[in-house]
Amino acid sequence: QNGVLRMAFGTGPNTFGENWLIYKPLEVNNSLFWNLDFLVGFSTLATAFATVGALGVLAWILPLILLALAAWRLRRGASTEVSSAQLVDLTALVLGAAYLFLSLVLYVPSQSVVILAFVLAGAALGSLQALMPLRPARIELPRVVFLSLSAFAVVLLLFVTASVVRVTAAQVQTNRGAAALTSGNVDRAITLARSSRGIMMNGNALRLELDAGILKVRQLLETGDRTRIEDNLAITMQPAVSAGQAAIVQNPRDYRPLISLAGLYGMLASVGVQQAYENSRDILEGAALRNPTSPSIPLARARLEAMRGNADGVAQYLVQALTLKSNYTDAILLDVQLKVAGEDIQGAIASAQAAALTAPSAPAVWFQLGLLHYASKEYTDAVLAFEQAVELLPTYANAKYFLGLSYYEQERESDALRIFEALAQSNPNNAEVQLILGNLRLNQAPFTGTAAPSTEIPETAPIAE
Repeated sequence: QNGVLRMAFGTGPNTFGENWLIYKPLEVNNSLFWNLDFLVGFSTLATAFATVGALGVLAWILPLILLALAAWRLRRGASTEVSSAQLVDLTALVLGAAYLFLSLVLYVPSQSVVILAFVLAGAALGSLQALMPLRPARIELPRVVFLSLSAFAVVLLLFVTASVVRVTAAQVQTNRGAAALTSGNVDRAITLARSSRGIMMNGNALRLELDAGILKVRQLLETGDRTRIEDNLAITMQPAVSAGQAAIVQNPRDYRPLISLAGLYGMLASVGVQQAYENSRDILEGAALRNPTSPSIPLARARLEAMRGNADGVAQYLVQALTLKSNYTDAILLDVQLKVAGEDIQGAIASAQAAALTAPSAPAVWFQLGLLHYASKEYTDAVLAFEQAVELLPTYANAKYFLGLSYYEQERESDALRIFEALAQSNPNNAEVQLILGNLRLNQAPFTGTAAPSTEIPETAPIAE
C-alpha cells in the first residue's frame, strides 16, 4: 500500500536529496562524486516522479496533453481560413513548446527554460483555440466576482514577487558573507549572515554563521593563551552553537549543520570543555541517521575517539569508514598517524603506500610516505616518494628539504647541493638551510654543527612554503 501511494504521490517536494543520501549505492563512494549531495536525478521529470509521483508528473506534462488534444480537434474541424503565416507561427510555437518539454525529460534545465516551456505551450494552446471553427459560449461573470478574482490575482502576484525579492536579497547577503569568510574576514561574514537572516530566516545563512563561528573559535584556541581562552571561549562559542541549533530546527533532515556542530564540540573537547565530547558524539550519531552512507561521519567519530585515547573505538570507526569507501585517503592517513604513534613504522608505511595509490595526485601523501621511509633509513624509497611530491608540487619546500637530505644519504652530493641551492634562493632567511648549504659546499655532512631534524609524523621541515 505504501508503495502504491509513493508511486502516485512521491515522497514529497524537495526530498530527492534526502532520499539520495539514504539510498545512495555504495559504489558511488569509490567514485569522484562520493561527497556530492545530488538534489535532482537524471532529469526534471525523473526527479518529479520520485518526489511528487505519477500525479505530479501528470501535472508537469498537462500543457502538452492539452496542446495535443487541441491540435487533434483542429485537425478534425479546422477552419479553411487559416493563413500560411498563421500556420507558420502556430508550428513554431508548438515545436518550441515540445522541444522545451523534451528537455525536461532528458535534462535538468534552469527555471527560466521551464517557465518558457509553459509560456510557449500556453501561447500555442491559445492560438489553436482561436482557430477552432466553433467558439464556446460567452460566459458573463458578475461584476463582484470579476473584481474579486482580479484583486486576488493582484494580491497573489504581489505576494509571489515579494517572496522572490526576499529570497534573492537573503541569498545575495549570504553569498557576500561566504566570500568574506573565504577571504578570512570572519566578523564581516557573521554580520552578513545575520543580515541575511534578518531578511528571511534560511538554512544557508545559519550554516554560514556557524562555520564563521567555528573559525573564530579555532583562531582563539590557536593562540594558546590559556587565560584568554578561558575568558573569551563562552562568548565566542555560544553564537556559533545557537546558529547551529537554529539550522537544525530550520531543516531537521539536513545533516550538514550537524557535521559542523559536531566539529565545533570536537574542538572544545580537545581543550577539556565539559560535555563537549558527549555532545559531539551524540550529534555525529544523529548525522549518521540522516546520511548513513557517508564515510566522513565514521571518520569524524574515529578522530573523536582518538582524542579520548580509545584505540578500540578508533579501529571500529576506521573500519566503518573504509568499508563505506575503500579508497578513503583521509581515513588511511589517520591510520598512518596512529600506527606511527604506536611505533609501528612498517605498518604505517604500508598504510601510506595504500594512501598513495588512492590519491596519486596528492603531494602531501607522497611527502608523508617519503618521511616514513626516511625515518626508517630506506633512502632509495624516500627519494622516489619525495621526487613524486616535488613533481606534483614544484614549490613544496619541505619535500625538497628531505629530498636533498635523502640524496646525500645516497651519496648523491651534487644532487643534494643543487636542491639546497634552490631552497636557499626561495628561503633566503632560513638559517638552517644556509647552514646545510655551507656544509655541503665544504664537503661536510649536512648537520655538522647542528642537530638533525625530527622525522615524526606529521612533523615537517622548518621551511616556509
